[in-house]
Formats: sequence, structure tokens, C-alpha cells
Amino acid sequence: MTSTPGYLYLNVINLALKLSFHLHDYIIHLPILTKWANQEILIPGLPIKNKPENLLVYYNPDFIEQLEIQKRCCLGIYTCNGVSHTAFHFGQPRILLDPQFKKILWLSRWKENPGDCININTNVEDIVKLTVTNIQ
Repeated sequence: MTSTPGYLYLNVINLALKLSFHLHDYIIHLPILTKWANQEILIPGLPIKNKPENLLVYYNPDFIEQLEIQKRCCLGIYTCNGVSHTAFHFGQPRILLDPQFKKILWLSRWKENPGDCININTNVEDIVKLTVTNIQ
């Protein structure tokens, strides 16, 4: 979640639902922030209808509690934000939905591992395939 223009993955709810379906033996954690830096974050697809049991949704969660969950996850999917950098330093495998994909100045300054990055406009089905391949 982010309030930075261009950094919110607009299909996050659909992605979480499809990951839950394809990875039914895994728990999918989805923290939802509805406000950041005094700005409302409008997330397409809310409220979630027919939520699968293996999809845990946290609305405006405690940051430290989410870091504890994050440390135990086998893979994280992030947009480029502080939590994605934390994931790298935890040693967590990640997929970074990158709004600055392949822009060299951004790569040299902000991307610890460009191999984690895919274009933020990548479709849900391809992200699901990549995630399933990386986990199984």
C-alpha cells in the first residue's frame, strides 16, 4: 500500500485472491492501509467478497506486528517502498512490482537486487505464475 502516485498496484485484491486459490496450502497475508501520510488510499476491489480461508487480511495493522509476520513469510510481493527494502535485509525472497522498472538511475540508487524487479504493470496471471514457480 502506498499513497505515492504510480506506486500502488491496482490489482492487489485480485492478485491476493488468485494467489490464495493457486497456493491453497499456504497462508496469504494481505495488510491493507487505507490511509498514509494523511492521504486516503483507495484500493480497487474492496470490500473483498468470498474471501478464502487462507487469505488473512489486516486492515490498518500495527507495523511491528506486520514486520514479525513478514520475517516468517517464504516470499513477499511488494511495490517499491520501505517494507520492500526491509524484506531484502531480512533475506526474504521477494517480487518487487516496480514503477521505475529498468530505469538505470532508480536501479543504482534504490534497488538492492534488480533481479527481484518486474514491471508494476505486469498482469495478475503472470505474477501468480512467477510466484507459484518461485515457491514450489
